Amino acid sequence: MNRKFWYVLLIALIISIPLSFFIKIGEGALLSTIFTINGIMFSIGLGIVSNFNLQGIRRWDYIATIRKNINLVRNSFISFFSVSSFSFILVNLLSDDVFYHYDRFNLTLDLKDILTIFSLFVMVYSIIYFIYNFIKIQDLSQSIFDRILEEENASK
Repeated sequence: MNRKFWYVLLIALIISIPLSFFIKIGEGALLSTIFTINGIMFSIGLGIVSNFNLQGIRRWDYIATIRKNINLVRNSFISFFSVSSFSFILVNLLSDDVFYHYDRFNLTLDLKDILTIFSLFVMVYSIIYFIYNFIKIQDLSQSIFDRILEEENASK
């Protein structure tokens, strides 16, 4: 996993802690809906990545580079969906009364609220990430197709 993945998780966690004092998500209908959308987007994305067509590309260096990048995207999809799934399951397993009280600062942290907001951030980021990569993969596919047509027309 690359650094960007860990940065996203760290930023989501850092933002989730102070927001948990102000935002209460509730029973989880929102989180369940976002998780469902996330799962659908992951399935579509993994299907697109898994079935990416390299047919017509003749240069091995291009094939190796494209495969490497497609595999990175695939691994990122799996990583983000895994964290989303794990955090979603954890939120649903935690009881509603998991608090930590810090006497020194007179603070009470609700771990379920923090984890719920964290999960929400990760899932929304994942959905945006999936969509962005759908577009990029489609652009790459079209560029490859256009280049193959150019080379075929030039050789005639």
